Amino acid sequence: MHTHIVGIGGSGMSSIATILVERGDQVSGCDRAANAATKRLADQGVAIAIGHDASHIDAIDRLLVTSALPLDHVEIVAAQQAAIPVLTRHDLWREWSAERPTLAVTGTHGKTTTTAMLAVMFKHSGYSPGFLIGAEVPALGASAAWGEGPLVLEADEYARTFLAVDPAIGIITNLDWDHVDIYPSQAEYDAAFLEFASKPSLQALVLCGDDAGTQRVLADLPAIRCGLAEHNAWRATAVQATPDGMLFELISPVAEPIAVQLAVAGLHNVQNALLALAAAHAYGVDLVAAVAAIAHYQGAARRFEPKGKVGNVRVFDDYAHHPAEIRATLAAARARFPEQRIVAYFQPHTFSRLEAFLAEFQTAFVQADVVRIGAVYGARETGNGDPTAQIVAGMQHPNALAVGDLNQAFEQLLHDVQAGDVVLTLGAGDGVSVGERLVAALR
Repeated sequence: MHTHIVGIGGSGMSSIATILVERGDQVSGCDRAANAATKRLADQGVAIAIGHDASHIDAIDRLLVTSALPLDHVEIVAAQQAAIPVLTRHDLWREWSAERPTLAVTGTHGKTTTTAMLAVMFKHSGYSPGFLIGAEVPALGASAAWGEGPLVLEADEYARTFLAVDPAIGIITNLDWDHVDIYPSQAEYDAAFLEFASKPSLQALVLCGDDAGTQRVLADLPAIRCGLAEHNAWRATAVQATPDGMLFELISPVAEPIAVQLAVAGLHNVQNALLALAAAHAYGVDLVAAVAAIAHYQGAARRFEPKGKVGNVRVFDDYAHHPAEIRATLAAARARFPEQRIVAYFQPHTFSRLEAFLAEFQTAFVQADVVRIGAVYGARETGNGDPTAQIVAGMQHPNALAVGDLNQAFEQLLHDVQAGDVVLTLGAGDGVSVGERLVAALR
C-alpha cells in the first residue's frame, strides 16, 4: 500500500507517517518546506518532495490530506481525476480502532499530556503500546509508534475527527467551547462530545469530575470520575507542589491510598494524571506499576517546556492557546515560582478564536506580572488588520502591551527581561521562536 501524504511536515501528519512506515506501508509526502520532521522521515526511507504537484499522485494507492486542505488543491484534484481514494485522519482512525483495543483521549485541554502519560505508563508497565500524540515525548523517544499492544490515541475534536474512533476506553479531560469555525455554538460542541461519550464500543468512560463542562453535558452517563473534589471516585488529596513537580495521595475504589510523584507542575497535571491512572487500570494495568511508571513522564514538547536558563532568567514554552489553558499554565508557573516575576508573551491562534473568547482572554493573564500580546497567527484563517490591541485595551492589567510580529516581540522581550524573571511564550503557532531567540541573545 503506497500512501502519499500532503503536508507531511506537520506534527500530526509526520506522526501518522511514522505509524504507516512501521505498519509496512510505502510512504511518500510533500510539504511547502523542509523541516526536522521531513528530515527524520527521509532518514527512515520516506520520499519527501518540497512543494505540491499533480505528478506526486503517480503510482500511489491513496492520498492522505488534512481536513483544512482546500478541495481545489492540485493533488486532491489530480487524485480524484485518477479515481485514487482521498483520505483524512478520520479514515485511518476508524480503521486502526477497528484493528486493536484503543484508548482515545479527547477534551478541550490536556489531551497531549494525558495521552503521553498513558503511553508512558503502558511502556513502563511491560506493554508495547501503539501511540499517536500531538507532540514529541522524551520518555517515549517519539510522538508516534505502531507497537503491538493497546493503541493510545490523542483524539482531537477539530473537524469532528474524534467521532471516527471506536475506542474501548474513552477519556474526556474537560469541555470548554473551542474551534468556533467548526462548532458555531456551545450546544454543537457539547453535542459532539455527548456523541463520543455514548459510543457503543466503549467498555469504560473516564471523565474529569471537577470540570463544569463534563458535569453539565455528561452527568447522566455512567463513568469513572476523577479529580480533586470529594465526589470523584478517583481523587487526589494532600496535593503539594515540589521543586520537581507535584506530589499527591491517590484515593481510589481499587486500592489503599498510594503516593504519586509527578515530574510536571500544576494542578491541571494532577487531574491529567488521575485520568491516565484510572484509564490504565480500567484496561488492566496493575495500579502500583502504573503509579511507578508515571514518574517516568518528564513532559512533552511545548508543554511547559524549558527552553533555556541564562544566568537566573528561565525561559519556558507552552502550547496554551485557549483562555482556560493560559490560566492553568500561568497558575502552574506561579505555584512553581512564587517569588519570581513572570513575563508572559502570547501569540493568539486564529482570528475566530480571538473574536469568540475576547473577554476571556482579557482576564486570563492575572497571574503574570508582565504581559505582551503578539500579532495573530492566522493558521487556516485570514483577518483584516491586527486585532490584538483589543485584548490589551480591555485587560486592565498594569503592564500589558501589544507587541506586533515576531521580530518586534523579540525586541520588546529583550528590553523587558530582568534578572530572576521567568519568561513564558504561549500559543499554538510559531511564537516559540521568540523565546528561543531570547535565550540565544541573553547568552
